[in-house]
Amino acid sequence: MTHAGDEYLLLAARAEIAAGRHSEALDLLEEVATSSPDEEAQKLLLSGLIFEGFNDAGRASEAYSRARELVPAFAAPILREGVLLYHRGDTEGARRFLHRYLQAEKGNPEALYYLALCEADPARRATFARRLAVLDGTGTWSRDLSRSLSTDVVQTAPERLRTRGRILARNTALSSRRAALSPSAASIVVSNAKDPGRLVGTCFVGPCAGLLIEIR
Repeated sequence: MTHAGDEYLLLAARAEIAAGRHSEALDLLEEVATSSPDEEAQKLLLSGLIFEGFNDAGRASEAYSRARELVPAFAAPILREGVLLYHRGDTEGARRFLHRYLQAEKGNPEALYYLALCEADPARRATFARRLAVLDGTGTWSRDLSRSLSTDVVQTAPERLRTRGRILARNTALSSRRAALSPSAASIVVSNAKDPGRLVGTCFVGPCAGLLIEIR
């Protein structure tokens, strides 16, 4: 078993990571001696989080992979690998890891958040968004999802819809109409807008999730 001093160092390293002091966390972690695969996997998980803090995705992924090899049932490194793959642009790979993680830990809002971002199908994305809204006690993940989807649509809609009519700019017509919506209906994605006075989209959060919305 890990010595009491090592347990304290692990806890201290976690606290430093949470505070964004990754160099200090790494110094603490280097002093930790482990005596079992479970303990080494925990140390590797913290190492991966530290490397994420350093924006070193390669070394973070290596740490998570080694942790999974040591303890295949350890779910946390699976989630982190999925998140890393998403940020690398590999949504298919991320989706596989995230689904695998949710088989072990069904109630983690972060996993549902990234699954919603990975999902291209509006109906499936709305399903993940609804599950996220139920589990997200603070609403933080749901709000971030709303912002991420809005940004994604603004960046990609002109390419998808160039031949389908005029796209309304988010910071003009869409923004002016959003102010009149309730918070639960505010996150819509414009899917087609041939008529400059008409917005059509899908709501992804709140009671209206999955419903087609038309605003005139």
